[in-house]
Amino acid sequence: MATNRFDGTRMRHQPALTSSQGTTWLVIATITAVLLTVMFLLLASTGGWALPAVGMIATATPLLGMLATRMVVSRGRVRLLTLAGLYATMLTIALGVTISIVVVGSG
Repeated sequence: MATNRFDGTRMRHQPALTSSQGTTWLVIATITAVLLTVMFLLLASTGGWALPAVGMIATATPLLGMLATRMVVSRGRVRLLTLAGLYATMLTIALGVTISIVVVGSG
């Protein structure tokens, strides 16, 4: 029994999730970038600097993309989805670099 009426209880219809400016994404991404930088610095102190440096640069790049998105893309769903995608990219890159550091360090 499908209906086409608006259901305000659905997650995708929540005003806070569709009309935000994206500040929350930027704050969380900045905190994450700082924590990742500290982690990469600690990993660098136990071995070489090459991979941790790549990790720091590669995780900072999506954050810069998020800042550019906030300035360029108009407020709305597209901006929020772009910010979420860039944040997920930041975490995926950090995970990949961390795994690479562990594999290289154990070999």
